[in-house]
Amino acid sequence: MNNDYVWYVSYGSNVSKERFLCYIMGGQPKGANRSHAGARDKSLPIDDKKVTIDGWERYFGSESTVWGGGIAFIRPNNKDSFTGRAYLITKEQFRDVWIQEISGDPENSPEEINFEEVKKVKEMDLSDSKYGRIVYLGDYNKQPLFTFTSKKEQPTNQPNKNYLNQINKGIAEVERLDKIQIER
Repeated sequence: MNNDYVWYVSYGSNVSKERFLCYIMGGQPKGANRSHAGARDKSLPIDDKKVTIDGWERYFGSESTVWGGGIAFIRPNNKDSFTGRAYLITKEQFRDVWIQEISGDPENSPEEINFEEVKKVKEMDLSDSKYGRIVYLGDYNKQPLFTFTSKKEQPTNQPNKNYLNQINKGIAEVERLDKIQIER
C-alpha cells in the first residue's frame, strides 16, 4: 500500500456502505432530501472494516440539511467506545467526501488537507462548518485512520428516523466484517 491511501472512519450515516457510496459515486441516499455530486475519483473503496472507536463518544446535534433532525458528531470521552466503519480510500477521495459534508462541491472547493500535519497534531480545524475538524485516530496496517467532526460542541438534537435507519443498517453490515485494531 502506498501513501496515497487513508482509512476514512465513519460513525454516522456513512456507516451504511450504500449511503457512503453516494459520496463516492454520486446520488441521493434513501430517505435523504438531497443528492451528492460524488468524488472526482469514483473508484470503489479498496477495503472496509468494522472499527471500535475508543476514547470518543458519538452524540447527535445541530440540524441536518440532508436528513432533517440531528446529525452524528464525536467528542472525546475516555470511558466510552462505539462501533463505526472504516473505508480504505485515496486521500483525494477523503477530501472530496469531506468537502461534500461541509460545502457540497468537490470540483469547485479550494480546501485542502495536509494529512501529515493533521497526523502530527492529532486534530486540526480546517473549516468553520459543522464538520470542520479533521481527526487522526491512529493507524491500521501502516495506513492512517482519519475522520471529521465539529470543532465545537454542537447543541444536541434528536436525529431523524431515516438518518438513524442508515446508521443501524450500517452497524448491522459491519457486524459481519473483520475488525480493525487501531495501533497507537
